[in-house]
Amino acid sequence: MVNSEREAPSKSLLEDDFAQFSARVRGVSKRAAMFTLNAAIVVMGCFMVSVFVVLIMRYIFVPRGPASLAQDLVFDYTAQHPLATASFTPDKFANARAPSVEDANTRIVNPNQEFEVEIEFTLPESEYNAHVGMFQVHTKLLTPNGKTLHESSRPGVLKYTSREVRWLKTIVWWPLYAFGFIDEQQNV
Repeated sequence: MVNSEREAPSKSLLEDDFAQFSARVRGVSKRAAMFTLNAAIVVMGCFMVSVFVVLIMRYIFVPRGPASLAQDLVFDYTAQHPLATASFTPDKFANARAPSVEDANTRIVNPNQEFEVEIEFTLPESEYNAHVGMFQVHTKLLTPNGKTLHESSRPGVLKYTSREVRWLKTIVWWPLYAFGFIDEQQNV
């Protein structure tokens, strides 16, 4: 009987220890779950605020309308130096509406907005162009009043191709040249 009396108190002591341990684990689990839930709510709130800020900044600083403009330049060869003019007004953009009297201050590019202008020439690979060699492209960005905002000059040149390589190229690709699938030209 002595053994059974000793086992009973130790068994209840183990059960009490296990109950306390279980209560502690449940308490820690509840705190961890609450911490995780609070962290998820804070992260989601920060994400929503950052998305809102990005959208507001985009609306304020990014110009509206198309992102690019492609336009053929027609050169005036009656001038001393061939001259072409390109316009950045809304009527040149396919998606932009033309300004009306009410929209006199309509702009394609916002003031102080950076943008790039790229000029690409398609030149025939003729003997004359090959002998001209390097040429200079001079550009000016003008206001509607004619005031120069920016000027830039860049050199251009056709890639040199020797006479032998041109003949070989013509012999190999003659069917495509003959039927107009490719042209003897370079993009500069």
